[in-house]
Amino acid sequence: MMHLVMNMNDATGKSYRAITVRIPKDEYERLKGYSTAHRVSLNSVVSDAIAEHAMRIERQQLLDDIAEFHRRLQPSSGDSVDYLRKLREGRALQLVSDRPSVSRGAGRKHKEDGER
Repeated sequence: MMHLVMNMNDATGKSYRAITVRIPKDEYERLKGYSTAHRVSLNSVVSDAIAEHAMRIERQQLLDDIAEFHRRLQPSSGDSVDYLRKLREGRALQLVSDRPSVSRGAGRKHKEDGER
């Protein structure tokens, strides 16, 4: 069996693809009744439902990613104060290593070897 896929574009240039969806007759009647009552096409009702479901999937994926990020941030031991202290120390070391090196004692007289 050969399938023909139609390419359609709307006024904004957004591209669409045609698909065939098989659903039970009672669900079809329910969707058809909804589309008639709201004076929109059945295609619009189904398209909106698919878009809404896709957004839920994307939202759940984002929430899962955030939860994983938080799990990775959890300190393995100690309390949150120790964890914050370690983060600050790490950041301080990073800032020091990012700074151009400055010779110690620049502009001061150097002590001779052996003097204290």
